[in-house]
Amino acid sequence: MLNGLQTFPQTSRLADQFDSRLVANNVNLAIDRQAIDLKQQGCVLPCHPISGVRILTTISLAKANKIIKTAFAMAESMKLNPLGICVYDAGGNLKAFQLQDGASIGRFAIASGKVRGALATGKGSRWMNAQAESRPHFLAGLASVVEGGVVPVAGGVLARDKKGDIVGAVGISGDTSDNDETCAVAAIEACGFVADIG
Repeated sequence: MLNGLQTFPQTSRLADQFDSRLVANNVNLAIDRQAIDLKQQGCVLPCHPISGVRILTTISLAKANKIIKTAFAMAESMKLNPLGICVYDAGGNLKAFQLQDGASIGRFAIASGKVRGALATGKGSRWMNAQAESRPHFLAGLASVVEGGVVPVAGGVLARDKKGDIVGAVGISGDTSDNDETCAVAAIEACGFVADIG
């Protein structure tokens, strides 16, 4: 017993005997297939500096900056309030953030809260907004377990590849949630990804 839980020592012996090379080979095959697909979409695949294992970082910095530039251009054409825009990769790592001159405070916190919610649920943040009325307990629980919290309103949009896999997410804050979302969708699609608003 460990902290009141039953332990099974035979499990660790089985794990020790398991051929880890077979697992590594199968994982590498899957990663290689994903790598080809992602490279064709302009994604980067860095390797861990020590192990040499590929790390699937899904949106390059160049793509993240293009998303921000495109969203700012869209906002200007729509005559929106100054925006804050963040782009995260599929693993929840911040790739880029920019804040337009004159933007009000809190834009990063709101935009990134939209993204965290979208990545945590696998659905654009508009979906979370729809859940607020019928499932407030779900949103309260989600906000309590996602570090940094979530913002359950439109404007956090998932970027998917052509197979439907999440490659990142864009969060925008500064104007109405619908306008924030419109800019995110346009920018994601301009980079060749599929926008998922939820």
